[in-house]
Amino acid sequence: MARYWVMIIGLSLSMAAFGCGDEEVVDGTGGTGGMGGSGGMAGTGGTGGAAAIDACINSGDLAMVCMPDFGTTYVGPCATTALGDGAATSACLQEDPPALSAPCADCFGDTTACTLTNCVVGGGGACAPPNASDSPACVSCREEAGCVATQETCTGDLATACAG
Repeated sequence: MARYWVMIIGLSLSMAAFGCGDEEVVDGTGGTGGMGGSGGMAGTGGTGGAAAIDACINSGDLAMVCMPDFGTTYVGPCATTALGDGAATSACLQEDPPALSAPCADCFGDTTACTLTNCVVGGGGACAPPNASDSPACVSCREEAGCVATQETCTGDLATACAG
């Protein structure tokens, strides 16, 4: 149990570097079919989900996500409270403060879940303590797992939006 909490704390630390535009939605891909069991039938594919694009590039969300300590003040604590659950992290980020829009908060929730799955629990624990969120192993794991690219597409180009 203590190891689980240590991993969650590591996840919250890895979330500290995350930041968030006009929302555009694209179709996701469907899931794969299940395997038939003894005397059973094969499962069906999942339905395509929707992935937001530039979800945080709007005046309301930018006012929050451009804060220098947004990740450590809001994302990390929400991810920790949510025990790494993406939907719960998103719900927390929609509370006031920071009162992010649902699409923007979902970007951070999805990234929380991606990091937990691939780099805290998986990926050799690259983002679990004692590794810091900005450690080369953690950064590399999040990049290789697609967490960084997916978040940047979802939230929008925050570096540019927050700079000007």
